[in-house]
Amino acid sequence: MQNLFFIILLSLFFSCMNGPKVDQCLVNHDWCIPNCENSNMTWKFLPNGSFNVKTTVFGGKEATGQWTNLGEKKFLLKYTKTFTGNDLPDQEISMPDCETLKVKNTLYKRSEL
Repeated sequence: MQNLFFIILLSLFFSCMNGPKVDQCLVNHDWCIPNCENSNMTWKFLPNGSFNVKTTVFGGKEATGQWTNLGEKKFLLKYTKTFTGNDLPDQEISMPDCETLKVKNTLYKRSEL
């Protein structure tokens, strides 16, 4: 019984060390197109569950909201303020890897650390 507990404890320890968690990849970075040096649109996700997205197109606009980790590298966005002032439906986005964020068919690249 004691050996089983030890094996489970070691498994948990090593599974936590297998790279960054998805939330750590997402938060406190700029996600940009075409790149973060010359961005047309930039997303930012904060640890408190909020996000904002800014665009330089159309004179510069901003939208804000809350994000939730759905697991499987997917996130749900609920907008509280939109570019146009109109209500937007909830939106599901994904993160194929720690360097790329996919919103609809657009791939955003993460800023350098």
